Amino acid sequence: MSLVHLSHPRPRALSPGRWARAFRLPSQKAAAWTVLALWAAVCALLALVPRWWLEGWSVKTQDRWFSAALAKAGRIPQAWENADSNMPKFTRGDEPALQKYLARECLIEALVDAKADRVWVRVQDRLRPATATEAIQPRDWTIRALAATGTHRRWIPERLRTGAWQGKSIVVAFDGQWWQVKAWTPGSPEVERWLEQNLESKDGYRFGVLNSSDYRDQTRKLGNHSFLTSQASNAAPRTLQVTDLSEAPFRNAPDLNHYFGDPWIVVVMMSPGEFQSFRNAYHFRRRMAWLAYGALVGISGLGLALFLFSQQRERIQADHLASLAHSLKTPLAVLRSRCDTVLNKDLGRETRQSHLLQIGSEISQLTRLIERGLEQTRPGSQQPSGDLIDSAFFEDLDEELTPAFEARGRQLEVYGSIVAFHAPASSLRTALVTLLENALLHGAGTVELRAVSDKGHATLCVQDEGPGLPPDILEALSSGTSFKPPILGASPGTGQHLGLIMLRNLARNEGWGLRLENLEPGFRACLEIQS
Repeated sequence: MSLVHLSHPRPRALSPGRWARAFRLPSQKAAAWTVLALWAAVCALLALVPRWWLEGWSVKTQDRWFSAALAKAGRIPQAWENADSNMPKFTRGDEPALQKYLARECLIEALVDAKADRVWVRVQDRLRPATATEAIQPRDWTIRALAATGTHRRWIPERLRTGAWQGKSIVVAFDGQWWQVKAWTPGSPEVERWLEQNLESKDGYRFGVLNSSDYRDQTRKLGNHSFLTSQASNAAPRTLQVTDLSEAPFRNAPDLNHYFGDPWIVVVMMSPGEFQSFRNAYHFRRRMAWLAYGALVGISGLGLALFLFSQQRERIQADHLASLAHSLKTPLAVLRSRCDTVLNKDLGRETRQSHLLQIGSEISQLTRLIERGLEQTRPGSQQPSGDLIDSAFFEDLDEELTPAFEARGRQLEVYGSIVAFHAPASSLRTALVTLLENALLHGAGTVELRAVSDKGHATLCVQDEGPGLPPDILEALSSGTSFKPPILGASPGTGQHLGLIMLRNLARNEGWGLRLENLEPGFRACLEIQS
């Protein structure tokens, strides 16, 4: 015995109606899958748009901000290279006015009297005369500065690799009496204090000087537009002269590098407040971009769902019409047979009137069947799902189809007197008429319709004693393969195949299980309904 399940019964709770069927059936069609795949691919590509737009906005915003910040940062190197000519006169080096001046000019490390050729070195907030050894380097710088630039220019010594001045940027500036030797030690408290005095809170940027090797290491890791990592942030107060630093973008100011000499590089960074504002704007735009993307995907998905639903509704309507047309073949054949009988002149008047009454009854039944079938195909019509199927339903079916079987010398046996369940009566009648008609036209022997129900689950089987279906046709029906007319035309069971194809679609639309099996001998088709 060959047994193939075309589909399995599904509880009605899982297939409440046409909406559920509309979104289930298109997934089995290649065209619907292609549309869904294309829609998913487009949505995936569109997901790159918010990232691209945010990246472009971030770069452009930073470009504008750094352009303005670098223009404002030019006054810091100017203050660094110029000598303050308001230094008070002193004799001891610890006068209060001098201490106040040194507190303000905290980068001064030594003073060289241009007239007396006397060198003073700084000790915290006071000055003391330099020893012979301490005076050598400052005095040498002033001589070189005087020879190189004249008496009113600043001068930057060459890079110092050894000695007490190693690791510092030095500038020698002349104020008219004193040569001031200033030292910039990255990360030192003096530099931090001097920056706090010269940076205004409204400027919104941080100013720092990096060794060129440190700068290359950081930019190699981060890129010119990247945010500082936590590890770089921890090192930032030492390298970027910022005491309160959040992770923020930074950039080189190449036009300002020459103020500090080799190997120093000027760097400008967003202040914590500016960076917070930038980050808030960035997050706001990111939320708006993704909300717009979500709205676009949602609207397009809804439109696609409506499109697939309309396509599925048209297909369901076509299936209903095909099933209706197929289910009308047997009743119309019976009706034609009765009409031919009535035309027989040998019949008596009473017999003829009896046949005419039967014809009128069958026409009324056909009219109701056609009206109900057409009602299901109308837009917005609800699929009947709660009709009571009981013994009366099977008695009507038996009474309607028995004459067609008797006309062919066949016998129909219907067993459904003790069943009671709920199902769409019109669809169920169409399905059973299709199975019984196939058994009548393509089967052999006695045809049996047996219905069994238990706790809302019903099984209805139609069995005959015919040859059944070829294995390849049975397998094709189970896999959902479409039959083409040329193939059907070559087969003597064309009508049977078409009927079973329409029955398969009808069962799938209704959420029923359909089981087809070849017996030895015979053929059985069973509908499994969960009401």
